[in-house]
Amino acid sequence: MVETTINTKWSNFHTTTMNVSKFNEWKQNTITAAGGNGKGQKLNQLNNPSGIFIDKKKNVFIADYFNDRIVEWKYNAKEGQIIAG
Repeated sequence: MVETTINTKWSNFHTTTMNVSKFNEWKQNTITAAGGNGKGQKLNQLNNPSGIFIDKKKNVFIADYFNDRIVEWKYNAKEGQIIAG
């Protein structure tokens, strides 16, 4: 397991990377925080997301590569809002 922490003036960013065997099994208990409605350009869709950042307020910022935009998903939002692109 590799852990990385980046501290900036505005926030802390922590990532964990772990190799998981394709034969591992676990119970699935997940919540979709952004997207989940297939590929597309609507504000409740993403198309090849390539980067993610989560701030202290649990807002999610996603680099939506094929839509050429950065989308912000507020905590518990049903769709995102374009903040760049």
